[in-house]
Amino acid sequence: MATLMMMGFNGITTAQLDRRSAFSAGTLTVGATGQYAQALRMQDGGNSAFFAEVADPGVATLWVGVRVKPVTQKVGEGNDEYGTVFSLYDYVEAANNISVVYHFVDENFFVFGPGPGYAVLASTPVGSFPANAWHTVEVKCTVDGAAGVLILRVDGHQYYSGTGLDTQVGASTSTNAIGLGGWGMDDAYFEGLYANDSTGSGLGAGFFGPFRIDAVFPTAAGSSTQFTPLSGTNVSNVDDGNTP
Repeated sequence: MATLMMMGFNGITTAQLDRRSAFSAGTLTVGATGQYAQALRMQDGGNSAFFAEVADPGVATLWVGVRVKPVTQKVGEGNDEYGTVFSLYDYVEAANNISVVYHFVDENFFVFGPGPGYAVLASTPVGSFPANAWHTVEVKCTVDGAAGVLILRVDGHQYYSGTGLDTQVGASTSTNAIGLGGWGMDDAYFEGLYANDSTGSGLGAGFFGPFRIDAVFPTAAGSSTQFTPLSGTNVSNVDDGNTP
C-alpha cells in the first residue's frame, strides 16, 4: 500500500489554508491548539468545509485516519445529537460515500452509509469517547453498492469489520477527497490526516494507528540540487511560508 496523502497544519497561517486544501470555506482558523502541533479549527457546522484531495481519478479502497477533538454540536443540525467528523467524498457524484460521525449524547463514533438512506454501518460502544478530547479515528473503506468493505478503529482499537455493505453513492465507485467536519459539528479541532491505498508496501501499509505529524522545515541549502533556483539558493525558494 502507498501513502497518497499525509497532512498536518504546522507552518501555515489561516490565510494560507488553500495550500493544504482542494476546497475550503466557512469559519476556519489555524493556531497552536492541537495536542502536539498546530490544528485546524472548524466552526459553524454545515456552513464550513475543508476538502483534502486524495486522488483524481479516485480510488476504490482507502485506509484513512484523522486526528480530531470534537467540542460542541450545532443546535438545529444533526438532530441536536451528532456532528460530522470526516467523509469520503466522490467528485463525480458530488456526495459522500460514507461519513464518520461523533454522537455528543452517547459519546461515541459511528459511520453512516451513502444517501438517501444514510444507514448506520458501524459504531463504537456508548460512552467510550468523551467530547473535548483528542482521538485518532480510522476507517478502511472499499466503495461498492453491495460488496462494500468497512473497518472502524478509534485510538488503535478495532470496533467493527464488515463486508457486503452499501458504501457507494450513485454510479461512481471511488473516493477522490477527504472532507473534514460538516453537518452538525459546531466546533471541532483537526490536527492531521492521512490516506493510504492498496498499492505498494512499506510505511503506507494499512492503518497507522495513533499518529502525529511533525513539520521539519529547511534551514540551509543541502548538498543536493535537483532544480535550478530562479534566484538565490534552492532552499530559499521552498514555498512553505517560513524563512530559512
